[in-house]
Amino acid sequence: MKSILIVDDEASIRKVMRAILENEGYSVIEASGGDEAIKQYGEYGPDLVVTDLLMPGKDGIETLFELRQMNCNAKVIALSGGGRICSESYLNYAMKLGATAAIEKPFTLEEFLMVINQTLAMV
Repeated sequence: MKSILIVDDEASIRKVMRAILENEGYSVIEASGGDEAIKQYGEYGPDLVVTDLLMPGKDGIETLFELRQMNCNAKVIALSGGGRICSESYLNYAMKLGATAAIEKPFTLEEFLMVINQTLAMV
């Protein structure tokens, strides 16, 4: 069973993503921020990390950078709904830093699962 670490500061978003992914047969670990994500990644070594980019404390960009230092082959999907600048800018920056894929919020269930499955299928 593939494991996925969901990183988002909003508990309701983590809850929805967890339900969707568990329904698809994935094992799910949660983190409410970057520091917790790094700890969970080190402890569980999930197959995939899905992280929001805009979070208080250690944001998703910092988390992505640190994950890639821990494991240069880490599969990371970046999520963003924007902020001070448009979400596309954050997502482009995440891709330049090594994110495997990026999804703009809001996204459809089909889009989310397609990107999850495609990313996990990568060698």
